[in-house]
Amino acid sequence: MTAPPERQASAEELPAPPPGQQGAGSPSAIGYFPFKALSKEPEAIGEFLPKLPALPGGLTGKGKLTIRIWINPAGSIDRVELLTGDMTYAYRQAMLDAFSKMTFKPGEINHLPVGTWADVVIDFPAAPAERPQ
Repeated sequence: MTAPPERQASAEELPAPPPGQQGAGSPSAIGYFPFKALSKEPEAIGEFLPKLPALPGGLTGKGKLTIRIWINPAGSIDRVELLTGDMTYAYRQAMLDAFSKMTFKPGEINHLPVGTWADVVIDFPAAPAERPQ
């Protein structure tokens, strides 16, 4: 016997998504809420394990990356978008690929799963040999 599917929120039970977060600019028209609007934030299931490439000539992947993720009410990633990044292209792509494969316990409003968006900052510090003393 399988467990029944998790109950999805109906439009009558939830507040409207903030202006600009439903339809245009989001992956679909279901509506995505920012973290601050949730009564319970999403929780990652498993670990974030990017497959980082080896870089030639001893280069490191140091830098900072800001991405936006959209998590649907089922906990899957609908979209990952690069906002800013000063890492190498290979490292940026590895981060985007890893986030697109993640799953979450979805965010909730009033105990009902909802679509969520969040900006995530990944900061790779300089390798130990490159840090100032």
